[in-house]
Amino acid sequence: MQFWKYTLLSLLVLLSMSTYAQEKLLIGQWQDHLNLRESFWVTQSDEHVIVSTGKALIYIDKEELSYETFSKVDNLNDAEITIIKYDKINKQLFVIYKNGAFDIIDDEGTEYITAIKDNTNILGSKTITDIHFTDGNSVYFSTAFGIIEFNLSRREFSSTTFTVNGVNAITSDENFIYAALEDGLYSINKTNNNKENFSNWQLLGAANGLPALYKSINTENFNGDLYAVIDNAVYRRNVNQSNFEKIDISIPSGYFIEWISAEMNHIIFGLKNNSTGSETRFIDKNRNIISGGANCINRTIYGIEDEQGRIWYADMWRAIRYTDNPTSGCKRIEYNSPYAFESSHIETDGDKIYFASGGATESFGIKFSRAGFYILEENGNWTNVNEEFFPIINEKGFFDFQTVAPHPSDKDKLYVGSYLNGLVEYKISDKTMKFYGESTNPKVLPSALQAIVGAAGQVRISYLKFDEDENLWIANYGAPEPIVVFTKDSTWHTFDTPSDNGLLTTFTIDENNNKWFATRGPSSSIIVFNENGTFDDKSDDRLRVINSSNSLLNTQVNCAVVDLNGSVWVGTSEGPVVFDCDPFDTDCGGGQVKVLEDSIPALLLVTEDILCIEIDGANRKWFGTRNGIFVQSPNGEILEYRYTIDNSPLFSNIVYDMDFHSETGLMYISTALGIQSLKTDATTGTNAHSSNVFAYPNPIRPNYNGPIAIKGLARDADVKITDMNGRLVYKTKANGGQAIWDGNDYNGRRADTGTYLIFSASEQNPERKDAIVSKILVVK
Repeated sequence: MQFWKYTLLSLLVLLSMSTYAQEKLLIGQWQDHLNLRESFWVTQSDEHVIVSTGKALIYIDKEELSYETFSKVDNLNDAEITIIKYDKINKQLFVIYKNGAFDIIDDEGTEYITAIKDNTNILGSKTITDIHFTDGNSVYFSTAFGIIEFNLSRREFSSTTFTVNGVNAITSDENFIYAALEDGLYSINKTNNNKENFSNWQLLGAANGLPALYKSINTENFNGDLYAVIDNAVYRRNVNQSNFEKIDISIPSGYFIEWISAEMNHIIFGLKNNSTGSETRFIDKNRNIISGGANCINRTIYGIEDEQGRIWYADMWRAIRYTDNPTSGCKRIEYNSPYAFESSHIETDGDKIYFASGGATESFGIKFSRAGFYILEENGNWTNVNEEFFPIINEKGFFDFQTVAPHPSDKDKLYVGSYLNGLVEYKISDKTMKFYGESTNPKVLPSALQAIVGAAGQVRISYLKFDEDENLWIANYGAPEPIVVFTKDSTWHTFDTPSDNGLLTTFTIDENNNKWFATRGPSSSIIVFNENGTFDDKSDDRLRVINSSNSLLNTQVNCAVVDLNGSVWVGTSEGPVVFDCDPFDTDCGGGQVKVLEDSIPALLLVTEDILCIEIDGANRKWFGTRNGIFVQSPNGEILEYRYTIDNSPLFSNIVYDMDFHSETGLMYISTALGIQSLKTDATTGTNAHSSNVFAYPNPIRPNYNGPIAIKGLARDADVKITDMNGRLVYKTKANGGQAIWDGNDYNGRRADTGTYLIFSASEQNPERKDAIVSKILVVK
């Protein structure tokens, strides 16, 4: 018995090492890939400075400066954070979201409060503008529609005061609650039992030393003094006084007061100029005024002072910033992450994932983005390529990177298309670049790329893709000859399209080397082009425009993709259209998939705007829309999964791009609020089993009840699982190159402790017998 225990333990360790070396996420798990290089709010607990990036939280240890991150894929319930504030009395964090909902996070977990968001009686904006803890029992929210009191012990709202004008901020002292409104500063005694009636609140005006008519921007209590920002000036009143006095904090011309913070030994005023940057003013407990922040902050939204006297700033520009005291030099912290949260195009390739940050708006205007492009490596490291880290990009005048294409065989080369300047060839090993643009541009290498008609100098590259012969095809948006190829032997060729179809956006290349270009404009369509392998001889070129006059493409065409069976799926603003025919046949007009919705025949996703389509290893169709992700069966007829912001960690229902990693089974997803990935239950299979077929997790531990994946199989292989005596426990078919077992037998009973055999056979290649045997260890 002791020997058996030792052997089992050894096997557990070895299998665990093997499994975790190959798989980081379990099936169904999500991972975020968010920008951690900018901040939009900051608060603090006793142990941590907590930074909001607007999409995630960064917990920074005050002593070690180590950090942890949390987002919607962890314990947050939304992805648009506006304010965070820590309640030190009750040891809990309030995370406020744009829609009026908020999370309360403590050691027991996270509670999601949606009463404001869900209240249909509140018209207009439900945004919470400020949060103030009066004691250990209550918290007050200022909102666009009024003032709300929330009971902390009962976790419920106890009163709502509706106001005519929006409330900008709220604070209190020992006796009164103060609210800064668009039409003035109001107060009410804490003991008043009818706070809900706003007529009981007193407007502080000329009789209190304030202007007769004014706008109250902000208010805060510090060291027995009440401070108020009135029409971009600071007023102060001591608790024992009735009148305010105006305080000169030396606000430079063109600056305005953006925020106030009072947590430790100073009250801090954040000054901002939209053209030149930010500054801060500090008032200490002796009422001395100190200037600071000028050499550290650029576009500051908020700041706090910690117990060590450090000032932490939430600044929209890159890096988390802090100073050791109000006037000391700036310190910056940067974490491993993409440069920005947005991405217009994703390409997976082996151990690297490539992201273009985006250079075109949804209507294909120019964004003037300088975020560049990002590379994610297998070890989790990010490389950000933009003008900040590579000054040559600015010298060449390149930005607005819209599309990426890794070279199929030379893994050291990446091609990136700018939506304003041309093409970049990036060498990964030494981080050098070649720039291609108009032949008349002296800053770049000559090419056949052309400027958009009507905008000299603007060479707009909307999409890139290699064909099977390693020729790089380019959609040169709006150019006189918008179809461009940069061949394997480094020659350039251009091809014309009909005059009203030059606005090429994305495209795909099918098994017959036909290029399917989506177009925009008054006659949205698909252009199918084939050069017949002769780049110089245009006499044998084939081109057909497929639009509403000769197909089912009646609306805006957004994308096209080829599935594993060679069918071309085209995404439109009214669902998908499928082509299983020769596109140069005039009778080829595409088809729509018929499905059953509540037992009623309907057309697949006909009410959805399909922004992108991706094919996973099981040939399932992933449709990215403005209403989340629909995962349909290979023929499109069955909805297998639906992901939205309400039923999953998806950041946004607007999904711009997706790309499936054939080896890992990860689906990378770009949404309107950031990049994330999902571990799917499929990989891309081949015609034969891999030499390294394995199961994960393996061993199956007693506390694990999730799916068990068998990876490395031939495409659509038959899989049987038996015990050591040959008794059949389970059988299934692979999703592409991966099969799933729930750990139960056919009776739904959890498999007993023991070793189970995996038998898999494939007939993908009829001339070769292809079968494997592997093992899974179950510990019940």
